[in-house]
Amino acid sequence: MQDPVLLILASAAGPVFNTGPARMDQAPERPGSAARVARTALATGHRVLAALPSGRPALRAAFGGGRIGIVEAQGPDLLAAGLRALPPAAPVMVLRSDQAELLVEDLLQMLSAWRATPGLILRATDEDGAPGHPLCLPDWAREVVAETDDLTPLMRRHAGRMRMFPLDGDRATARQPPARATDSLDGPGGRVRAALAARRAAIMRPAGPAPRNV
Repeated sequence: MQDPVLLILASAAGPVFNTGPARMDQAPERPGSAARVARTALATGHRVLAALPSGRPALRAAFGGGRIGIVEAQGPDLLAAGLRALPPAAPVMVLRSDQAELLVEDLLQMLSAWRATPGLILRATDEDGAPGHPLCLPDWAREVVAETDDLTPLMRRHAGRMRMFPLDGDRATARQPPARATDSLDGPGGRVRAALAARRAAIMRPAGPAPRNV
């Protein structure tokens, strides 16, 4: 088995890409989550590549430092763009940038298990068996996915060539929620929330001692 490449898809909590094309929604990504996933992937010692939409400077900076290859997709098809940038026969582990709870031990254990059956797809599940990510794709599976940027046909047609790998808790399925436009305290929404919080604090503040009768 060739040395696998870890491919991070910079997904902004849009539709989970195993149920259709890996398309971005319009919600801004949390760069902090992407940076954490990047550090986790790099800690495996394997090559890491990130696919992200063009025109996202904060997101690109989260993968900065020169240790991660960057592929900017002009359209929404991140998965296909990332796969095209990989060496032709390289096996690939696909992660999402909103999976901030993943541990480096999770990735290493999956990669070790995958080496036992490198010709099969290996997919992470949570401890209850719900399918999630990462997802390990051998070279033949890459070819199927690259044609449509959609994992659904692969999962349906080749279910017999897929193994499941349970991770503790819900780390395989947990998602970091996308940032909202009102998340910044500098924005108007942030100022409104701060004013409301101050008002609630004033209401809840204990009253002073009652005045004495004289």
